[in-house]
Amino acid sequence: NKFINLNGNSNLIFEDNGLSPLDISGSFTVEAWIKPDHFDTQFQTIMTKSSAGDDSISYGISKNGSDDLLRLVANPDDINMLNWHEVQKSTSIEAEEFLNGEWHHIAYVVNLGNNHNGTLSSYLNGKLYAEENLPSSYTDLRQNNHDLIIGSGSDNDPSNTQLPRSWKGSLDEIRIWDIARSESEIEENYSVSLDGSEHGLSF
Repeated sequence: NKFINLNGNSNLIFEDNGLSPLDISGSFTVEAWIKPDHFDTQFQTIMTKSSAGDDSISYGISKNGSDDLLRLVANPDDINMLNWHEVQKSTSIEAEEFLNGEWHHIAYVVNLGNNHNGTLSSYLNGKLYAEENLPSSYTDLRQNNHDLIIGSGSDNDPSNTQLPRSWKGSLDEIRIWDIARSESEIEENYSVSLDGSEHGLSF
């Protein structure tokens, strides 16, 4: 099986030229197989759909700050950031769960069809890890035409020799869906290869 290994000085960029299937609104799912070399730096990004600056982020997966947590990152328009950060933290996956030198599968699902305003769920190795109601101020993802970057944050300064918020370790089977995948769908398919024709698969 082929995978990518990143050393902090490289990433993958998939250009968004407009009308991209990656310009997601509504419910969505992001998932990946990960094997980090370490989790020691404050910011380490698996993927992000954004340009420089947190206020441009549409969605992604990253460690943000000093907490040893891997969380869904997003910046929906006009959201109450304090409430949103609490939900993000409550559904983050703790580093001790995946820092054993083995491959682990992670997934995050925003389902706007659940409860009063929807839910954010996280999964580890096909099993539900945590779930919280979304804040009442959650409306929709911030839409942008920025590229999808895998393995680091965005950087508009070509003179920088070190990529910002870089991931050090291996990644595989990164998947982005424009639908909320169900608990059974994630459990039954997280270790199954896809053919690319699956309903809702954007990447």
